[in-house]
Amino acid sequence: MKIALLAMTAAAAVGTPAAAGTPVADPTMPPPVPSTPGARVRGVGQFTYDEPGVQGHRIRFSIRAKVAASGTTNGVLGYRHLLPDGQVLGEGYAEVTCVNVQQGTALVAAVVREGHGSVRNHGFYLKIVDGGERRPDHIETLQAQDGPTRPPRYCIDTAIDPTLKRYPIEHGGYQIRF
Repeated sequence: MKIALLAMTAAAAVGTPAAAGTPVADPTMPPPVPSTPGARVRGVGQFTYDEPGVQGHRIRFSIRAKVAASGTTNGVLGYRHLLPDGQVLGEGYAEVTCVNVQQGTALVAAVVREGHGSVRNHGFYLKIVDGGERRPDHIETLQAQDGPTRPPRYCIDTAIDPTLKRYPIEHGGYQIRF
């Protein structure tokens, strides 16, 4: 998995209007994936990048989120990014805004609250694949950051970027329920 930016540059930024709660239509953005009523994701997992520019960086995500029968998502995502020497590059919490579960795979969207963290307009878009009893879970991520508007609050399937690497969870794991 690499640190990938969604089309969140000044030229192609879109978000979700805070009052309306519906995505802004933009053909340059991936289609929104809705939350799955009754879905739950929880756990803590760590993986290590092995790509140029981020090789040896360790990433930890903790998640506790659920979707009500009405489709309203409630939860928190903790994140911590460590450099190879153990220095903390970034850490904090984000509000989980979407959880979509299909056949042992969870899509999770989480947006860092305005004024928190060192990166402006920061959103995480995760795809967690349950490894079952004998194999580790796997994770793919996309990030939106530093755009002029808030990032989307809906789930985004990381399949939109075929170059993303899927990383095994080295420590910990996630429970995906529907």
